[in-house]
Amino acid sequence: NTNLIDEKSYLHCCVSYGDDHNMESMKTISTYVETLQLLESSLKSVEVEISVLLDMKEQLLSEELQTARANVR
Repeated sequence: NTNLIDEKSYLHCCVSYGDDHNMESMKTISTYVETLQLLESSLKSVEVEISVLLDMKEQLLSEELQTARANVR
């Protein structure tokens, strides 16, 4: 990810020049980025679970429909 590379070089720049305030800001931003990445991966796993549940629902509905048709005959 190019943003991470830029972030690291900026962090290094801050360390080189002893810019404490910017350094703290970058740490905060870094923490936000990590938190957002965690949220994103959590959302993706929830999406997968929802998708699996929807597939199961479709399967059950299909089976119920087949059973209902068989009972009608």
